[in-house]
Amino acid sequence: MKVAFTLVLGLGVVAALLLVLAAHPLAVAFGAPELAPMLWVVAALAPVNAASAVAQALLSRRHAFRALALSELPGAVFGPVVLSIGLAVMGFGAWSLLLGMAVQQLLTAGMRLALAPDSARLGWERQAFNDLFTFGAAQTLVGWLNYVAMNADNLLVGKMMGVVSLGLYSRAFKLMMIPVEVVATAAQRVLFPTLSAMQDDLPRYRAAFEGGMAAMLAVLAPLSVVLVCMSDPLVRLALGPGWASAAAVAQVLFGFLVFRCVGRQLSVPLMISGRRRTLIFIYFIYAAGVVLAAAGGAAAGDLRLVALGVGCAQLAQYLLTSRTAAQLLQTRWRRLLSLHGPALATSAALALILVPLSMASAGLQSAWLQLGLIGLAAATVLPLLWLAAPRTFLGPEAAGLFAAIGRGAPSPVQGLLLSLAERAGQPFGLRLRFW
Repeated sequence: MKVAFTLVLGLGVVAALLLVLAAHPLAVAFGAPELAPMLWVVAALAPVNAASAVAQALLSRRHAFRALALSELPGAVFGPVVLSIGLAVMGFGAWSLLLGMAVQQLLTAGMRLALAPDSARLGWERQAFNDLFTFGAAQTLVGWLNYVAMNADNLLVGKMMGVVSLGLYSRAFKLMMIPVEVVATAAQRVLFPTLSAMQDDLPRYRAAFEGGMAAMLAVLAPLSVVLVCMSDPLVRLALGPGWASAAAVAQVLFGFLVFRCVGRQLSVPLMISGRRRTLIFIYFIYAAGVVLAAAGGAAAGDLRLVALGVGCAQLAQYLLTSRTAAQLLQTRWRRLLSLHGPALATSAALALILVPLSMASAGLQSAWLQLGLIGLAAATVLPLLWLAAPRTFLGPEAAGLFAAIGRGAPSPVQGLLLSLAERAGQPFGLRLRFW
């Protein structure tokens, strides 16, 4: 652990120095020299985030998920909410966003280190370094490829289409990433240590993975449909009327939301098994796809084409990862693909109602009213579909997992979830022992 902390802290310092040196050339390349001081602030955060990375990994390994959540709460509230809004009102402009993010990361890092103080110790052992380097070098390369895939589209849009287009695209992308961070990142953080502890019991490991995947699909596929239909009022309310042009971009990005979220879960078996070369190959294809798609869409001058191309690259990464995950779980790829059936049926049924409603309500002056109508319709139709035909619209794996999670709920809720699981074809208590 001492070696890990020393190594990541050193890498964080090196990354900070490189960004400091590159700050001015990058700012000049974007035609905005005032960005250089902002990049210096971002560079200063690199060692801070690196210092807390080992603490985060240690808390995850100990299954201290409550502590992890609590460590992020003060920064999330005080940084972007209190500080950023306060500074924006005072006229600090772009600095209000940056300083809010900086304070958020500082508070989160401090909380993590306080909860796992044994993670922050310097030390060096050659053998431990060799072991870490063998595994960590590949993971670092995967991380850099993922970073390219997550940021190359913004870079190319800003360079080829200008800062106005970059603002529209980046705000739409940021809006799409909110459910990804809330749902997918939290789920991956829990799944990795949980599934790691099960990997020697293949039937239990496979059942846990399939149940988690089916449950995420059951929730996120309909959510994608709802957000696609809500994109226009959502952008107007979240970003303001001046950002209405970002709605069309957000609509395309929301359409691929389910693949971006569930794709993170699909990568967990690859990380657990140490399939480093496979991960590098998949993320290289993903990053290259994003670069090519973003460059093509930006050259055509259409942000929707950029979003569509990036979504297709995400879909390709999703399919490649799911095929490899099926091999590691010793099951057929067709089996994992079949888990999408109930979620796709639910999404199609929901779209038949929400799409016409969205088009009919588009003329409403009140974005709140339009958002409320679509949300109310979705909140009514989705439970009705699950209750009417749980086998078709929910599936046995998702229904069984919901029943297992609801064991601590009040008796009426437990009874309802158990009934759904049984009607969906899930023999409660048989495949749910992993919980």
